[in-house]
Amino acid sequence: MKQIFSSRALRFGFSLLTNLYSMPVVGVADIVKWTGFTQKGSYKAIDRLVGLHILKPMKTGESVYGQKWMYEDYLGLFADD
Repeated sequence: MKQIFSSRALRFGFSLLTNLYSMPVVGVADIVKWTGFTQKGSYKAIDRLVGLHILKPMKTGESVYGQKWMYEDYLGLFADD
């Protein structure tokens, strides 16, 4: 499926990816700080990155208070496998 992004989405997406290299485990407050989005907008950005398999939630199930997401592919570069 072809993804179409607005220029604004591309600009913020690039900014998020750049920040993820220095901080690969993030919460909503980090996205708010980096982008200036509202909490709701930050959750939408996170959902989009999860959908693109860039971020992965660290918690699953019903108790996800204080949820963090990780840039798993990047962190995997440093794993001792």
